[in-house]
Amino acid sequence: MAEEKEKILVADDEEVLVELVSNILIKEGYNVVKAYNGQEAWEKIQSEKPKLVVLDLCMPKMDGLEVLEKIRNSREFATLPVLVLTASAQDEEKTLNAGANDFITKPFKKNSFLARFSALMRLNHLMEDMERAESILVTMSRIAEAKDTYTESHLERVSALALRVGEMMGFSIEQLNNLRRGAMLHDIGKLAIPDAILLKPGKLTDEEYEIIKSHPVKGYEICEPLKSLKPCLDVILYHHERWDGKGYPKGLKGEEIPISARIVAVVDSFDAMRTVRPYRKALPFDVAKSEIEKNMGTQFAPDAAQAFLELLSSREDKPLYQEVED
Repeated sequence: MAEEKEKILVADDEEVLVELVSNILIKEGYNVVKAYNGQEAWEKIQSEKPKLVVLDLCMPKMDGLEVLEKIRNSREFATLPVLVLTASAQDEEKTLNAGANDFITKPFKKNSFLARFSALMRLNHLMEDMERAESILVTMSRIAEAKDTYTESHLERVSALALRVGEMMGFSIEQLNNLRRGAMLHDIGKLAIPDAILLKPGKLTDEEYEIIKSHPVKGYEICEPLKSLKPCLDVILYHHERWDGKGYPKGLKGEEIPISARIVAVVDSFDAMRTVRPYRKALPFDVAKSEIEKNMGTQFAPDAAQAFLELLSSREDKPLYQEVED
């Protein structure tokens, strides 16, 4: 079976230039998708999911800067490499500020174009390698979760709820993406906790509880070597810190706790209360909610807890997990 060619989108309202760039890329072994205005370019980005976009700035219906804005504000395509074609080097600053990875002025030489294009493709391949490594870690995190049948789908629920809270608190697309990744990996350190302790049905001894409390540090140590996860490490390491400074592992207090970790701390606790455990039934919705209210300003950060309580008041959380009958 022939290897599938990587898909590149070329968008320009000048048909001659589209054909020129397309022919260069086809000879290099790429599959080219063409667009002749900004609206068509954005639609094809969504439908064709190219590996890279070659984008003209001046196009009808939607100019290149508008397309760039849509790309960078989209969760799915925020990291999509974009090489901008422009008629003026004076557009460099606004082009790069808008989120272009690189630009080349028209007319251009084939070799110059290919050099810039190839550099962005190498960047794209590097990012894909990092995503694969992250995917392996998420799988490992799910394995840790699967040890305990009582926490099934906990990661997905915490991640989904945390994203909603992040949106309510005005997080950017990049911040939301890092929050999602951190939430999915927050319990990966439990891989290093012996099953006899992790799954113990009765009360833990003081020594066993100290071992359980090591999982944020263990998770940090697992994920820290992967540089792409650096923005997520705060969630993994600090999701058991408390607003009053009585949490672990560092005993951070108040705003010393990163905002993403504050959010996951609230959501993680709520989901734990709503989940059946070997030693207790799931707490009713209103009881779990009242626990968040009662501990706001002591265990939970007021800003994150207040946003989460507003979400709970709308009961929009219900579709995100199987409700236990109250």
